[in-house]
Amino acid sequence: MYGVTIYGSNPVLNNITINNPSRVGIDLFSGANPIISDLIVDQSGRGFTYSDWRYGIGLSVGAGSSPIVERAALTDLRIRGLNIWGDSGGIYRQLTIDNVTAEGASAISAGVWVEDSRPLITNVSVDKSDYGILIRHIDDGGNTRAVVRDCLVTNSMYRGIYVDKANHTNFTNYETADFTNTVVSGTGGPNAKTSGIGFAAIEINATGAWFENTLIENSTTTGLRLYFVDSSTTFRNLKIVNSGDPGQGAHEAGLAIRSSFFAPNFDGLEITGSPGPGISATSGGAMQGSNWFLHNNSEDGLYIDSSTLIVDGLHLTDNGQSGAHVYDSRYVTLTNLTAIGNGNLGLSDMEQAGLLFERSNDIETNSGDVTCNHCSVSASAGIGVMVKDSVDLWLNHLTVENNAPAYDPISIDNSGLNIGQQGGQVNMHNVVVDTERLGTDSGPALRINRAAANIDVISLEGNHSGIVWNGNNNGDYPSSLSHAQLSGTTCLLLTEHELLTGTENTITPECSGSITLQNSNVNWSGLTDLGQSTIINLDSFSKLHLHQPNQIALSDAIIAPSGEIDVAWDISVWVQNNNSNGIPDAPVQLSFDQFEPNAQQNTNQDGFVTFTDFIGQRWTNTGSSTISTVTTTCSYDGQSNSSSIQLDGDKIVYCLLPLDNQPPFLYWDSPEDSSIFPSSFEVEFNASRSWDLDDDALIWEWTSSVDGVIGTEASFVVNQGIDGQLLSDGVHVITAKLCDDKDNCVQQSRTVELSNLDPVVFVDFTPSLNSFNELIMPKTGTLHVNLSGTYDPEGDTLNCWISTSYGLEYPEQSALQQSCDELIQYTFPLTSSLNNPAPPSDSFSLSVNVADGVNPTVVLSYDVILFNEIPDPIFEIIRTENYSQNSVTLDGTQTVDPEGDNLEIEFYSSLDGVLQWSNQPSGNVWQGYLSRGIHTIEMRVTDDALEHADTIKTSSILISVLNSAPIVDIKSPTIIDDYDSSEMVILSANGSGDYDSVCSSFNTVGFWHCSLDEPALGSEFLQVFLDQRY
Repeated sequence: MYGVTIYGSNPVLNNITINNPSRVGIDLFSGANPIISDLIVDQSGRGFTYSDWRYGIGLSVGAGSSPIVERAALTDLRIRGLNIWGDSGGIYRQLTIDNVTAEGASAISAGVWVEDSRPLITNVSVDKSDYGILIRHIDDGGNTRAVVRDCLVTNSMYRGIYVDKANHTNFTNYETADFTNTVVSGTGGPNAKTSGIGFAAIEINATGAWFENTLIENSTTTGLRLYFVDSSTTFRNLKIVNSGDPGQGAHEAGLAIRSSFFAPNFDGLEITGSPGPGISATSGGAMQGSNWFLHNNSEDGLYIDSSTLIVDGLHLTDNGQSGAHVYDSRYVTLTNLTAIGNGNLGLSDMEQAGLLFERSNDIETNSGDVTCNHCSVSASAGIGVMVKDSVDLWLNHLTVENNAPAYDPISIDNSGLNIGQQGGQVNMHNVVVDTERLGTDSGPALRINRAAANIDVISLEGNHSGIVWNGNNNGDYPSSLSHAQLSGTTCLLLTEHELLTGTENTITPECSGSITLQNSNVNWSGLTDLGQSTIINLDSFSKLHLHQPNQIALSDAIIAPSGEIDVAWDISVWVQNNNSNGIPDAPVQLSFDQFEPNAQQNTNQDGFVTFTDFIGQRWTNTGSSTISTVTTTCSYDGQSNSSSIQLDGDKIVYCLLPLDNQPPFLYWDSPEDSSIFPSSFEVEFNASRSWDLDDDALIWEWTSSVDGVIGTEASFVVNQGIDGQLLSDGVHVITAKLCDDKDNCVQQSRTVELSNLDPVVFVDFTPSLNSFNELIMPKTGTLHVNLSGTYDPEGDTLNCWISTSYGLEYPEQSALQQSCDELIQYTFPLTSSLNNPAPPSDSFSLSVNVADGVNPTVVLSYDVILFNEIPDPIFEIIRTENYSQNSVTLDGTQTVDPEGDNLEIEFYSSLDGVLQWSNQPSGNVWQGYLSRGIHTIEMRVTDDALEHADTIKTSSILISVLNSAPIVDIKSPTIIDDYDSSEMVILSANGSGDYDSVCSSFNTVGFWHCSLDEPALGSEFLQVFLDQRY
């Protein structure tokens, strides 16, 4: 049944061959730690059937065992090659495992099975197994972490590598497996026991794992399958080749992921040759990473459905359908994307697109954007970038070039968003389109249908018909077009725009068509026509508002009845006095003879004001209107002036007012009203921006309601020193009075307070406060109150102390006590003494007090809870030599209970068990002998306080006890004895023996040098030889 069973021992096994054991080749239990070299187990469990599952196993390691295994061949097994379970470990090198198949057994067959254990496995190959390597976490009372290096798994029937948790609804994931240099090949393939029934080459389910330098190839099912994973899973340098199950949905993909929480990381990912998409991320299958290369897959390079993805460095090349297809997803960020030559196997426009965004947000919100940053799309079989029924989409720094000329380089169609709240905007920034659409392939570079968009900076190069944009959208969202370089044979066709705004658009000489508006309302600023001849064409339902147009051929415009083109300009007004100084805050009013209502604003501090975007002329189907006449009226201090201009361009109007001599303008910058400062604080009074409209000399007077005149300059500082101006403590009404030499004056008042402020206290405790601001510490522990950083704003001498609710003041307070130490240290006593009372209970209030001698004391109070502590065990090992026959003393006399409680002390050896337990004062010392071997000696301490029941503190020391040499002691005959041959000679070796053997192992005749107790590692057998020499 069992070839070899090793129970709690550490033998060395070399060159072991076990043929056809019915249950287990080698079985390890109860902390067995053997060294095994050159093991062969062949045909375990073949021809046998048991009602349980524990048979057909090559090497089973369990119950805390940790062997070292060098070179093992485990072949033709029924359940497991290597089976590790029960908090075990070990080191396993150069394992070859093959043909592990269940044949109807009631358990999963796997080449390697790791359960709730932490082994290190290197140089392992597993071939033709149901499962190649299976790592499963079952018991949350322990940890699972298998480390596997240099692993080759081939021709598995179901899964090559499977890392999971038995309870798939327990989402407390952590890293349970660590693989480096891994190859998984042929999963479910023709060389598997049964082909075509595989689940995944590698699968991770409801747990975490680390994979570095991994190759998955030639799997008839998905290469990598992830379910219920999170950021505890990381893949670095993963390559998946020719893997996927055709026609099986997400499992067509080289990598399939769903329902992940907090995205796993993929840094360095390549997927090629999949019969479906390279990656299928569905139903919350979040991912993140960098440097992905998805190429030559039969469908999409990347397919995202209702998932979140963040990736930097995405290279999509020669995929049969779209390079990336984002469907019904939020929080997708693609950065530094390159898509080349995608869509050649596609059968529809959507499948042939370089990038496809489909229902990527159908309602605009403040979060969940889908973004493509620094993206380049070229050589697509169809549309370069296709947007269908998507909003909250951001295409930033986008380049689209050399796509199929029969298709639009960029196509946006949101006509499907027509229900309820559906709708929003597409955002495009810094877009470059380069296309050659000639002859029968002629068409626009950008086509937008029934969508709102914000486009800023777009350049259209090559041959095309320009931009065609229907702005009718559900929700009537506005659109904008700014910094556009307009070109093409049609140039620009706008239809059904309720409102399209924009700035700084340019009609280039490559615009051979017209700017055409149909049923649209457009408002542009700064439109420039470099060719000066482009036709503007408006139907009867369109209006074009041009603010500051440049070189627009308005006289050639084609305007249907009711269509209008408004030309608008800016009017700047500078109101001045006789000295050509601008007059601040002067009212300016504009009145128009047509198109515009009156407008009014006040000038700024320089006497300047600008009125923007007022219509100066209107063009209709009958031609142009007259130029608008604008009347400008300015006024100040009872004076006014008016003038009229023709608004045929941007205008500057100088409005002169012959004013009498005016009071100065007082601009007071600091201090602000209602400011509060510490006593004697340096306060700056600054009104230096003040000036006089008539260039008169200025005279200052600053007055305090408390201290009288405090300054006669525009800017000064008080409380700078003995010779400077002082500002007393108190509430001051400060009045700044400014006059010119013509006795024209202006004044302002503000309230400023100077007062002796409370000290600013910074306090830190050791031990620290808990989250409830409580101080919990041992009864006899030392409290450290750190007041560094505490200061008085006025520099007054501080006095700092602590006090308690039961009457303690420390340091003791007296008339002579006036100090503030940065660190106050205090130990609470167990009994009271003069001026040092002991706490009457374990709970009380502690206050930190800081006084400056002027203000009320600043008191910060905290609840204190004292607890009875168990002492830290302190002991030393005393011995004359390191052999098992030498007496050992464990001296724990330095261990003392702070509160004086009676101690319970136990000395324990990891080999010999409990050495001594005592609750007596003498129990802090043990003297005796230790077995040979490596011991961890522990001193375990508790006291007799009720709250410490079942609570101990432990300290440990690792020591080595060497094997004692045997002792030979010939008691009789002595060396000087002389016998006659007729005499009986008594031969006695009493006192001989070996201290590494128990006394019971010797002959009962005589007395021996031996151990009274059985050594932990067993007794050594003593051989006695009698040497007779003649």
